[in-house]
Amino acid sequence: MPSLDPSWTPSESPSVLLSERSWFAGIFITAVAYGAALTLSVQCFSLLLRSMNRGNFKTKLFWIIYVSLLFICATMYAAAGAKINEMAFIDYRLYPGGPSAFEYDYFWLPVNAMGNTFFIIANWLSDAVVVWRCVTIYADCGYPRWAILAFPVLAYLASFVLSLMWLIQVCAPNYSPWVFKSVNFTTPFLYVSLAVNIIMTLAIVIRLMMYRWRISKIMGKKYGSHYTNLATMLIESAALYGTSSILCIIPFSLNHPIQNVFIQVFSEAQASA
Repeated sequence: MPSLDPSWTPSESPSVLLSERSWFAGIFITAVAYGAALTLSVQCFSLLLRSMNRGNFKTKLFWIIYVSLLFICATMYAAAGAKINEMAFIDYRLYPGGPSAFEYDYFWLPVNAMGNTFFIIANWLSDAVVVWRCVTIYADCGYPRWAILAFPVLAYLASFVLSLMWLIQVCAPNYSPWVFKSVNFTTPFLYVSLAVNIIMTLAIVIRLMMYRWRISKIMGKKYGSHYTNLATMLIESAALYGTSSILCIIPFSLNHPIQNVFIQVFSEAQASA
């Protein structure tokens, strides 16, 4: 039986090889995450279509379009990620420093710019729904409408602007989340987007628990369980998004190679959440 010759291994340092392995692992984990997004999208389409009637046609159509847009974003991001990894590991694998160096140095390539654009669009769509939920559920709280809208809208605008600045930055030639001139918008963008989702979801859950307490007090505990179920679903969604955000932020801040896995997976997790 022939043995494996050590001379066949690349003449790269262990840290470079770890970085390459993390990019490679990210390809497969992203594919799994995309499969989850695909499954959830099909389930959403099925549920929306089966429950559609003349009375709710416009509302259901809106959500069908919304789910379609998120699914398109997830698909285009996955396709762009597959292509840039193909370029790094196959087409230009002899690039100085190896595939990992190619991924870092050519993050701005058009195919990656396309994927990042769809990633940001998905982020805008996801954040918008969280803000809409928060504004809707607090609409009857007794405070002026401007007071209800102020924080959610300002938080969303902050996330929108930072994400747009990040997109402009990483799409510029010879720039990336790791190569920048003065300000790196990657971490601020991730922090603000995470804060918007966590704070808004927490505010919604608190409001739902207040409804549950009031209904249970008047009609009995079993009538308040509906609000508990809603709160649980929102917490699960926020937990998925929050966990994927933190798994991006911490390794990126520490400049650890494991960041390469979660950077690729983040958009798919966002679409699923």
